[in-house]
Amino acid sequence: MPGKQARPVRDGGGNAPPLSDDSVFKWMHKRGTVKWQVYTFVANKPVLALKRKIRAFAPEVFASGVQVALVRINQVQRGWANYFKHTFA
Repeated sequence: MPGKQARPVRDGGGNAPPLSDDSVFKWMHKRGTVKWQVYTFVANKPVLALKRKIRAFAPEVFASGVQVALVRINQVQRGWANYFKHTFA
């Protein structure tokens, strides 16, 4: 029929287009059921940014001692994890 648009097909593991640069939304089956759920995953761009950030300050921090370096890396990772705490993976 003219004027009708095709509905997107849920194909089990297909990705929906990302709504932001930070997250990716996927349709998946909830474990143990046949119901479809939308899960939010962290996109690749923020993961790469985290790695770049740790690599940038690692030489200076490790020069001041391993204990200081581990505390600083822990702080950065904890902040990143809190920002993305509502994602699935």
